[in-house]
Amino acid sequence: MVNKTLQKFTLNNDKISEGRGNIKSIVIADAENLKNTENAAACMIDRSGFKSVNLSNPVYNETTKTLTIKNQDDKPINVYQMQAVILRDTSD
Repeated sequence: MVNKTLQKFTLNNDKISEGRGNIKSIVIADAENLKNTENAAACMIDRSGFKSVNLSNPVYNETTKTLTIKNQDDKPINVYQMQAVILRDTSD
């Protein structure tokens, strides 16, 4: 996580063209420095780089010091389409 941006890097692209791979949420560990972003908005930049998809507001867990990001409609996040996740102030 750099400048409140999580960039995806594809290491093994053997099956990338199939577009499979969904995850329920993104959990950022050791996120105590991000606990004040709970009121921030999160968005995902898709593979085209021109479209952003709004995600739910991040949820910080004080006990585990993690920040969890999910899709707004609770559907899985398509890892094939995801290029980056950006946390931004709601006024942006």
